[in-house]
Amino acid sequence: RPPPADLAEVLISALHEPDAAGKTFEMFTLTGYPPKSSGLATSLAALSPDHGAEPSADRVDAAYELLQQLLPGEAQDATKLEMGRTYEQVDKGEVSRQRGALPTERERSIAAAAIAQASPKRQRFLGIF
Repeated sequence: RPPPADLAEVLISALHEPDAAGKTFEMFTLTGYPPKSSGLATSLAALSPDHGAEPSADRVDAAYELLQQLLPGEAQDATKLEMGRTYEQVDKGEVSRQRGALPTERERSIAAAAIAQASPKRQRFLGIF
């Protein structure tokens, strides 16, 4: 069940979107995850009116886009996600990792600390020591 404030925000946003007329959609939220930065407009525009029969590929895609709001962040590109960072930080531009980049000093430090906490048997298995 979404928090009342989230429900109110979606309902008010839908009232201001011409593409919401004659369409039914479901919404749910996760506490702490921000809404899609582009709002509802793109997703609502892709939805078919309620009087249709079988949903089109566009309608299925629109439903998928709405559900993607459940995912943390919008980029969802693991190659840009530095170890120990979040997708939200990638979206805000706080992480500037490029595809194929070498590990940063911070990542090396985190990995070394994790390996140091592993058992000697596991360390030998990993071929680290």
